[in-house]
Formats: sequence, structure tokens, C-alpha cells
Amino acid sequence: MSGFEKIFITNELLSALAGSLSLSEAFKKIFIILENHLKIEGASVVIYNPTDREFNIQHGFQYKLSKTRVQKVLSSQKFEFKNDNIFDISRHVIPEGSDDQMSYLYFPLFVNSRLSAMLLLYIKNCDIIGSKIDANLVEAISTPISIIYERELLFNETKMQKNGFEFLHKLSNAINKTLDMESILRISLKCICQNFQNIVPVIAISRSHFKIIAAGSYKCFDLESNFNAVLEQLKENLNEDVSGFSIIKETPKFNDDESEKKLKLNAESSMWLSLNYNNNIYGYLGLFSSGGELEKLSVSAIRFLTLASNHIITAVENARLYNEVERLASIDGMTGVFNYRYFYSHLNTEIQRARRYSLALSVIMLDIDHFKSFNDMYGHQAGDDVLRAVGRILIEEARKIDIVARYGGEEFILVAPETDQQGALELAERIRDTIENNNFMVKSKNENLSLKVSVSVGVTSFTTGDSRDCDSLIKSADDALYHAKHSGRNRVCYNENGDLKQFRRNQ
Repeated sequence: MSGFEKIFITNELLSALAGSLSLSEAFKKIFIILENHLKIEGASVVIYNPTDREFNIQHGFQYKLSKTRVQKVLSSQKFEFKNDNIFDISRHVIPEGSDDQMSYLYFPLFVNSRLSAMLLLYIKNCDIIGSKIDANLVEAISTPISIIYERELLFNETKMQKNGFEFLHKLSNAINKTLDMESILRISLKCICQNFQNIVPVIAISRSHFKIIAAGSYKCFDLESNFNAVLEQLKENLNEDVSGFSIIKETPKFNDDESEKKLKLNAESSMWLSLNYNNNIYGYLGLFSSGGELEKLSVSAIRFLTLASNHIITAVENARLYNEVERLASIDGMTGVFNYRYFYSHLNTEIQRARRYSLALSVIMLDIDHFKSFNDMYGHQAGDDVLRAVGRILIEEARKIDIVARYGGEEFILVAPETDQQGALELAERIRDTIENNNFMVKSKNENLSLKVSVSVGVTSFTTGDSRDCDSLIKSADDALYHAKHSGRNRVCYNENGDLKQFRRNQ
């Protein structure tokens, strides 16, 4: 081909490229130009995947050739590209069939000296002889196609970056609106599933007392059958037993037809991203799929998922620190029970709830007998040991919904929601009896001693129609406690509508 012809075709190709708004439109114009100059019957550009070393068919990159025919050529032929100084078109011919009427010409397309695509031209055998195709023309064709391909790569990369940053922004905004660690994981699963619909994310966190595994899916995945295999991988990654972890599974509701076609989790193919905070690993984000979808994740997608894992563990750690500070602010440092501020606030809430729903509510107040004399005799260190032990007994005897607090000094108070007077008296007597029969191991003046202590207890109950507020209810229990102390100590007394009485177990 003459230099003039090469320049002419090149100008046509570049003009077609400049006037095209989409990639498929640009390819169509280029193929029409080749058809006019080279008498081709069809054309296609297939993209090279360096990972699996195969050519992939892209939508819109064909002209008068079906994807089926192109795929047949790709699957039946092994392509080899040699950098020969002499161009020989016979080395680039693939006969279509035994009739020898049509053939395919194939030419490699390089971007920055790397194989990026291949041009297939469908042409009659009789037109190959004397064809204008030579090294110059292949070079002329390669230049605009390479430009298109680079532009498409840049566009796709920009699009992936945009989608990735939108995903991170959405995730970050959502998880930073809550300080509940479990909610953070549920929101994270939802965001990941919406953006990567073929992926099943599994988040595992082991941080202090917070040990949880959360898994979710967008499509109808069967998370039950292979989940033990996932747990085994987690056990190996975390290097600890995961049997005691809480497990959350976030899956959308499916109708019966969809449920029957559940996708099976491929536990043999997985990817684990560590959850790092301050150079410490506190968990992992695992990625699974039903088939080979995981292997198709782009480097950009993996990068954004890694950034997402950092956002997740940071949000979890911030929530944990906040909850820990809040807990410490509500806990008495000496005994480990709640402090007065927390108790008073929750008593007010429980009174409102009891009044609204006509529920029973009781308050139990107790005081360690002769505690001042105990401190004078054995020392304040021994007294502190007794306070801590009494606090542990109260926590052990109370229910999870009960509120145990240190009222002040050697006094403790307990709020028992949905507990009537009889139930509160039995609980108070059980506490008194447990403390009386307990051996308190204390350290006194460099000696370890086993001592006995007793408590006096006052009980009051909130009933339907009761108009008392927090202060009135506390004073009622305090009056009953005062009566117990002045009636001989080591007993339970209660305030029944202003009438102070002693409780006897069999009354």
C-alpha cells in the first residue's frame, strides 16, 4: 500500500473517531471504512484478558458478525503473535470451513507495547489475494482502535472510581449515624450487597467482649449449607474458637419460587480482607460467591472494598469506645454496679413505664450493718473488699432487667421492674440471707481474714394508680430501711402505704 493510501485511510479513521460519541458508534464507522476499502464482509475487535490469557467478546464491537461466530473462532483457534520484520498475510489467515469460500484475518493490536486486543476481518478467500492489507495498513488501523480502546479504559476506570467513591460515601454516611455496633454491621452488609450483588460478604469481629459474625446477600443465596466451612476459615484466620460468636444473617425475603433456586455458596473460593485499626487486626471481611464471580472482581473493586473494611472497623471501634465511656460514666468504680446518676435516671423511666402500662415496680434499699465500726476495726481496705463482694452478690441475685446501684457509702439500691411487693420481699430476703451466710475474705492490716457481715433491707412497691415520683419512692424505701435498722438490724422491712412492717419468710 502506498504512503498516500495509508494517509488517506488514516485520516478517515481519525475523522470517524473524532465524530463518535460512543465506543460502539466509533467501531461501526471504522468497520464501514474498512469494508469500503478492503471488501470485508464483517469485522470484530476482541479484548485480551492478560489474567486468563484469553480474548473476550465485548458488546458493540462487532460488525456484520454474530457473537456466536466470533466465539467459535476464538474457541477453535490458538493465536500466536510473532514480531517478524517481514509482513506475511498468509500467517494471519484462518479458514472458516471446508468449503474454502470465506476466511478470517486476524491482527494483534498493541497499546503501549502490550497486547490489548485483536482485530478479526471476515473476508472472501478470493479477495485475500492481491489484498491491500500490509504492515502499513495494519499500523494505520491499529492507531485509531488503540486510541478508542485507551479512551474506553480511561472511561471505565473513571466510572469505577466514581462508583467506588459513591459507595464509600454512602457506607460512611450510613454507619456514622449510629453508635450501635450490631447496627453498623447490618448497614455495612446492606451497602456491600447492593453494590456487589453477586458477592456474599461475611464480617467477623473479635474485639474485647464484642464477638460477632455477620453475613448477608442480595441475591437468593443458600447461607446455611456451606456456612460451617466459612466458620472453619474464620477460625483459622482469627486463631480462636468462633463457636461462642453471635451470628447475624441478613438476607432479603424471597418468594417460594426463588427460594427453590437458591444459589449455593462456594466456600472453596474466598477472599479475606483484614479489619485493621491502629495497626491491630480485629477481624476480617470475607467475600464469597456461588461460582467464579469473585475472580472477576477488578483491582479497583478490591481496593474500594479494602477501604470499606477500614471504614467499618473504624466505625465499630468508635462505637465501642463511646459505649465504653458511657458505661464507665454510669458505673461505680469501687463496686462495679451502677452509680446514683444512672439509677435515678432509669428509676424515673421505669416509673413512667409502670404508670403507662399499669405494671408493678419495686425498689429495694439495703445498708451494711455496723459498717463504720467494721472500718474502724479492720481498716478501710477491708471495708472496700466487703463493698465489692456485696456488689457482686447483688448482681448475681438480681435479674438482667433489674438495676443494681450504689446509693452512697455502704448503701445499695435495686430497682425491680414488673415486680410486685411479694416478689420484691422474697428477693430482698434472699439477698439478706445470702450476705449473712457468705464468708467475706478481706485483707486487714497485712492479714487475710474471713469475716461475717449482715445487711438491713427496706422495700417499697409502686402499684396501679400510684402518684409517687422518684424522690417519694426512694424515701418510702429509705423509711423501711430505717425501720429495719432500728428494729434490730439484719432483717427486711417494707413500707405498705405508710405502714412499716417486718417481713417474715412464711408470712
